[in-house]
Amino acid sequence: MHARSQFQYRRRRPHDPLRTPSPGKARRRAADQGARFIVASEGGLVSTPRLLPAVLAPIVAVSKQTGAQVIIGVNETNPAGDLAFSIEPDGAVQRYAKRHLVPVLEDRFRPGHGSGWIGHGRAMEICKDMDFPTTILRDAAKGVRLMGVPAGDFGRDAWIHGRMAIMGGVEDGFALVRAASNGLVTVSDAQGRVIASKMDSPAGPPLVIADVPLGPGPTFYTMIGDAFDWACAVFACWVGGLLILSRKSRRRTKA
Repeated sequence: MHARSQFQYRRRRPHDPLRTPSPGKARRRAADQGARFIVASEGGLVSTPRLLPAVLAPIVAVSKQTGAQVIIGVNETNPAGDLAFSIEPDGAVQRYAKRHLVPVLEDRFRPGHGSGWIGHGRAMEICKDMDFPTTILRDAAKGVRLMGVPAGDFGRDAWIHGRMAIMGGVEDGFALVRAASNGLVTVSDAQGRVIASKMDSPAGPPLVIADVPLGPGPTFYTMIGDAFDWACAVFACWVGGLLILSRKSRRRTKA
């Protein structure tokens, strides 16, 4: 089974709600080309809680008309929040707040605590959340086969940050759709193979469309987590302790 996915992001002008032009048009362009799982970047839209329904309305309309699921990043003001919204073809909207914020740079935001699980084998995280295996593991255990990740990088870290997220998909058995502003937009399968990748460009937001094979879902690692690592560490300490005791015993014998 495949999910045809699209990655698109748009840079925003800071402190300027509703300046992102025609948010529904870019998603419709992707949907018209066959995308059914559309991911846009972290903070791709800026809004206040009061204006949010109006900001999302064009995207909700596109989702209903085309049958595409859309995951979009929103920076909310008053109160400040780094959020992602999953918009379903039936009009349902699910909200997710970033759980792991970048120190200093994102101190204005309130961290979230809820799961990014959407349902039907899909989930969403935001950027730095993917750096924490235990966070991903808890969501993956619910049966994630496809993960959508709005993200934002710093240019120089684009490759390594993207690969860290891909590794999370390998560990927990899901395909990954990651759209990063100032970084790479990538799609990878559950084996870590990069199916499509494109770098951010000052010329405008890239549109990347690819067929994404769904992952198998929870892996052995998802079930045991870091238990094997800790077991190896304990075993190494035990062996080291035996060697030390053995040497001391030999010295006493010689004496």
